[in-house]
Amino acid sequence: MRPEVLDQVRALYGASPDGFVAARNLLVKELKRSDEREDAAIVAALRRPGWVDVALDRVAVSGSPEVGAFVDAAEAARRIQDDAAAGRRSGSLPDALRTVRAAMSGLASVADRELVGLGRASDLAAITARLGQVAGDPELVGLLAAGVLGVDQPDLVPAFVDTSVRPAPAEQDDTAEQHDRAEREAARALRAAEREADVAATAARRAAERRERAAAAVDAAAETVRAANEALDRARAELADHAAQADEAERLAAEAAARLADLT
Repeated sequence: MRPEVLDQVRALYGASPDGFVAARNLLVKELKRSDEREDAAIVAALRRPGWVDVALDRVAVSGSPEVGAFVDAAEAARRIQDDAAAGRRSGSLPDALRTVRAAMSGLASVADRELVGLGRASDLAAITARLGQVAGDPELVGLLAAGVLGVDQPDLVPAFVDTSVRPAPAEQDDTAEQHDRAEREAARALRAAEREADVAATAARRAAERRERAAAAVDAAAETVRAANEALDRARAELADHAAQADEAERLAAEAAARLADLT
């Protein structure tokens, strides 16, 4: 697939999902007109990405350093886990996973702001959960780094990600036991990430509730001010009316006094 077409695909995954189908179909038509029917078939099969993936893709394309930090941390943790399964110790997996969680938190915050900028509600929990999936899958990590997280066509993924098979680790007598240990450590790290996601989601929900209460209080205060202004306007109108009535009464009294004086 030509580089310019890959750039068009990347643009699809960084735009609003609401317009994805129409933009994808337009690209398919252009490819067919260029007699690139195989590429057209691949593009036609692309599915619309979710809002979370779009927010992450936009952050990646923007060159945000949080994406690079997350990708580096995820790849480092995977190397250590692979080495541990092969009987080699190249680093501390718990430390590596803590680095992944920290990088995940930083990227999630940036992506959440991007999500809100797209007109969606803040959803740190969903973003964190998605990053947890990405961190454990080297292909998804590569797609995120390329700004096309959500691409699911096997024929297209290699255009963005190096899917070459990594060398098989050296065999060890206790490989299975070490692999199980690495998996247990990864499972514990995942549970910790899920707990952190729950905490972040609860904090976000409480912040939203506080914003709603504050907005309601502002609305109530505004209504009170409006009612007070209306009451003040009515009072001023009544005062003006009473003043006019008093002036009229004084005029009538003066006329009456003048007539009485004429009679006497």
